[in-house]
Amino acid sequence: MNEERRSIGEERYADADPDTIREQIGAALLDEIQARNLITMDDGLMFMFGPTGRAKIRKIIVKLNVRDYYEVEVGYLNARDFGWNIVHQESEIDVDMLADSVRRLAARGLDA
Repeated sequence: MNEERRSIGEERYADADPDTIREQIGAALLDEIQARNLITMDDGLMFMFGPTGRAKIRKIIVKLNVRDYYEVEVGYLNARDFGWNIVHQESEIDVDMLADSVRRLAARGLDA
């Protein structure tokens, strides 16, 4: 049975300070993965990353859940039909593992 994953972008999570999330990920890592167009949300942060000018617009979504852990998703927006395709999700990420999770998911997103 193939269960379709639901994007964390469609769910409402706990209120979170996007600036704090950005600091916890770290400026060096955001530069390393070529993060841009950071969009703040009441419950998280979303940004594009990787090379530009391709048929896939890659994004990472980071949200804080009610248990004070992070939910992280990498996916891409297909430039032809604007459909959102989830590449990978990680749940229950502690703050000290957030940067590692973002780095790992960015690598997976570039391979997709």
